[in-house]
Amino acid sequence: PGSLHTGGSYGHLFNRCSGWTPTGVDSGTFPNAGYANDDIFYLETCLFSQICENGEEIFSLAAGQQWRCRFSQEKVYELQQILTTPVAPE
Repeated sequence: PGSLHTGGSYGHLFNRCSGWTPTGVDSGTFPNAGYANDDIFYLETCLFSQICENGEEIFSLAAGQQWRCRFSQEKVYELQQILTTPVAPE
């Protein structure tokens, strides 16, 4: 995660499944819809950064470096509030 590139470098673009996907995901109705293993990595990284007391450390890890989440129920509640609070209309 310390070298996460979100701008499409190294061949990965957000909103495109570029890793393994389950059979039938690309139905034609919604091309590239669903999830892929490379997308899950990014989602997990962001989720751990939000629910762990030491979440900020995840973005400075080197490839293969061990890391253990110090889980925080309080941070889960904070994330829940963020995700469930309606956005005020502009």
